[in-house]
Amino acid sequence: MASGVMIKTAGLTKEFGSFTAVDGIDMEVTSGSIHGFVGPNGAGKTTTMKMLIGALLGTRGDGWIGGHRIGSSSARALIGYAPEHPVVYEDMTSFDFLVYMAKVCGVTSGAAKERAGNLLEWLDLGQFGGRKGGKFSAGMRQRFCLAQALIHEPQLLILDEPTANMDPTGRLSILDKLRQLAQDRNTTILLSSHILSELEQVVDSLTMINHGRVVVQGSMEE
Repeated sequence: MASGVMIKTAGLTKEFGSFTAVDGIDMEVTSGSIHGFVGPNGAGKTTTMKMLIGALLGTRGDGWIGGHRIGSSSARALIGYAPEHPVVYEDMTSFDFLVYMAKVCGVTSGAAKERAGNLLEWLDLGQFGGRKGGKFSAGMRQRFCLAQALIHEPQLLILDEPTANMDPTGRLSILDKLRQLAQDRNTTILLSSHILSELEQVVDSLTMINHGRVVVQGSMEE
């Protein structure tokens, strides 16, 4: 694989019985870039993302994360993932949950606590560190889910509709923070969203799919 490529797929396909959800996707995402992943409902975006993180096995084709085959432990170690519908442990405080997730990823206890506090502050959740995640509003859960995706400082963020439940101010704030991550830490971000006007402000390149196939792919200038 060429250097500087974080995500690459070749003919990646997923079939559920007779239904083809993802049909031979070829995609390439440059390291350190923000790449938009767009398409109508049912186009296959979430299924593709789940194959990239190793939650679903592809039927045919292949893919690589940082040169490692998708689904491998080496590939998964590079990824932070935030699903469209966040799920948290209802009876854990947000701070304790982040520390727990960091430890699962191999972060030491001291570093986990420091990162948890810093991320909560950075995402404007600092005053809610002692509140249980089950009490969060939908928009707060989205921010919190981004925090857990970042807790182990991944090289790649895969975000499925990360601003879906936020008001306009909250969406702009999150997009600004994603720019910071790409610029300051060279984090690669694969970002799925239906709000195309917002994506135009932040992405460097995009892939558009429909019925499981790539329709358009290229830089924003193109």
